Amino acid sequence: PEQKGQVVKFATGYNRIWRETDSSAFIPSIEFTSFSVLNGLARDATGTLRGIDGDFILNITPGIHYAIDKKGDFGLFEIGGALSFAVTPDRFADTVLTMDLRWSW
Repeated sequence: PEQKGQVVKFATGYNRIWRETDSSAFIPSIEFTSFSVLNGLARDATGTLRGIDGDFILNITPGIHYAIDKKGDFGLFEIGGALSFAVTPDRFADTVLTMDLRWSW
């Protein structure tokens, strides 16, 4: 508890249909997520606690989804993935792979 602190997160993204047919579409995307650490402590590579007040982290996440709609009672299916990586020296993780499966009806 003595190490926790507040973090402000801001994210924005863009996606656009790249290829489309009557029943399917490829949708690439890119997201930008920033984290501003207001206060707290973290362990460095040696295991020593250090203050992280004012640290800034920026992640870039390119991804792609494939959507399919058979015009029936089963609705719309999407499958996709994204790879998030930090572009700043400070980071929460090296790389994060996300896989999505969505179903809407």
